[in-house]
Amino acid sequence: LAIEQEVTVTGVLKCGQHNQAGATVKLLEEDFMISIMDRSVTKVDTSGSFVIKYTYNSPYKIVPVLIMEHDCGGDRKTIERLVLLDFWTTESSTVRKRV
Repeated sequence: LAIEQEVTVTGVLKCGQHNQAGATVKLLEEDFMISIMDRSVTKVDTSGSFVIKYTYNSPYKIVPVLIMEHDCGGDRKTIERLVLLDFWTTESSTVRKRV
């Protein structure tokens, strides 16, 4: 039985004290076959802020991965990958930290 799972990440992307406006942020499932078919992509705004949401129906718990592509003021693009193993879950009206 598949259940709808949703992950929302809100953040500010900075390099030192500088906002990374225009940087690309992706939220996807760690499983490669799911990731190539279903992902969420957004751009960082001028204040460095972003909000990104990923929803997926699966009988298994998803393992969300946050990908940030930025240049940090240089010529080369840097890609940061962060597996979100420690995040908050909501079931009905109860919000709790997943362990």
